[in-house]
Amino acid sequence: MRKLKIFSDVLKSKLLHRPFYVHYYITRRCLFRCKMCSIWRYGNVAEEPPVETVAEIARRLRRIGVPNVVFTGGEPFLRDELPQITRAFREAGIAVRVQTTGAKIVTPERLDAVIDAGAEYFTVSLDTLDAAKQDEICGSKGLWDSAVNTIKYVVKRLPKSVNVVNTVVSRQNIKELPQIVEFVDGLGAYSSLVPVHLLPSDKQENLIRSHDEEMAFRQGDAPLVDEAYDAVIEMKRRGKRVGASMKFLEASREALKTGDYGFACDAGWLYFVVFPDGALSPCDEIGPLCNVLDNDFLTFFGSKEYSQKVADLVSPCRGCIYGCWRETSYLVRDNRVLLERILSFIR
Repeated sequence: MRKLKIFSDVLKSKLLHRPFYVHYYITRRCLFRCKMCSIWRYGNVAEEPPVETVAEIARRLRRIGVPNVVFTGGEPFLRDELPQITRAFREAGIAVRVQTTGAKIVTPERLDAVIDAGAEYFTVSLDTLDAAKQDEICGSKGLWDSAVNTIKYVVKRLPKSVNVVNTVVSRQNIKELPQIVEFVDGLGAYSSLVPVHLLPSDKQENLIRSHDEEMAFRQGDAPLVDEAYDAVIEMKRRGKRVGASMKFLEASREALKTGDYGFACDAGWLYFVVFPDGALSPCDEIGPLCNVLDNDFLTFFGSKEYSQKVADLVSPCRGCIYGCWRETSYLVRDNRVLLERILSFIR
């Protein structure tokens, strides 16, 4: 039933021009300092509203047609009220996916509380099969074991769900991709392989990207990229649980080889971001254009003024290849990708 709902929501987005899902940063606080990420820099408990306010955000999002939300961060489990927030979104009629680092604070008891409150899907980050390297990438200690335990537990609790392991593809792990896919498939989860997005200089600032020389691909790395993606694509053809479409995998390959991430996305329409306090932005990398709690939000969203503001904010963007954004556009805009996804779930 969960998989059928995904396809139903895609069709509604296609036919009724409704949003497909929202990233809700229930906190930007995090336990770690991942080399490719800057979100933690903006973590501030003062921007995190009480559950009652979050419930109103959920109700308003549902009124504009949002069927799915991804709780992201930061680390969502830093919010003690995560079960209550989950329940508020479920009561509003919105399906909940929780994206987590799988840190040691993500215990079976806390997972149970969130699942019992209505969370149906989980995404857990895992960037390598080398525990020491995982800690080096994330500035953590013992994260690999706790992340893997989290994956195993959510698959056990939600065996018919689409549970995902998110891997940021960088120069540090490109040779591991086939082994990661094999490992994740063995756990009963789907692999999501997302190309690393880095700033060109440590002098620049961004809401989510950071700069790191070790993770960045270099001239001459194209054969490494081709070898890894050839193997992953073949594994997907053989039925391994690779969540990305063939189209996304090929686009990822080219982006990593050429540095060209250009794409005419649907930010602000099919998908958008809500920050902890309700501020809405077309994308994680762009500042807010309104707030879900604004008195006129329900009439403003989808208006000509909203459309123009979205266009003004999005038009300067050089593009990205985040799976959450581009893959959603592929699903809604390209029937071949939708059919591929249906067939993969049937298997």
